[in-house]
Amino acid sequence: MTTITYTAKRDLAGGHTAGTNYNLEFGAEKLARSQKIIRKQNASLGLLRETIYYGKNQFWDVTTDYIDESDLPFWREWFASVAGGEVFQFDAYGTIAVPDNQITVLLDTETYRESRVGTLRTYKIDFRVLF
Repeated sequence: MTTITYTAKRDLAGGHTAGTNYNLEFGAEKLARSQKIIRKQNASLGLLRETIYYGKNQFWDVTTDYIDESDLPFWREWFASVAGGEVFQFDAYGTIAVPDNQITVLLDTETYRESRVGTLRTYKIDFRVLF
């Protein structure tokens, strides 16, 4: 399982209160960890290189497994609540009851896509987090 813990702020789902922490626990069809090195390289005419290393950004690309249509308001609330650069907790392999490695992340996705699966009322959601 994979878990997200966030503070509700916008587009609240029914029964939820702003400022309260909520959890999403879901199966992930795709969990791809990647990183991007932040650096500047200069090369001389003699092919000597100088590299200035600034750091790295690390990401998790996530595609959820099937999500029932009735759970979409909670996902929409999560996306709206963290879309302004708010941090949240992400645990790629943990559950709510048994956390594995909960990390603080930011949403790196500017778009949020709910893809319906066939003619069923189930969906998959794609997003990317930065840590």
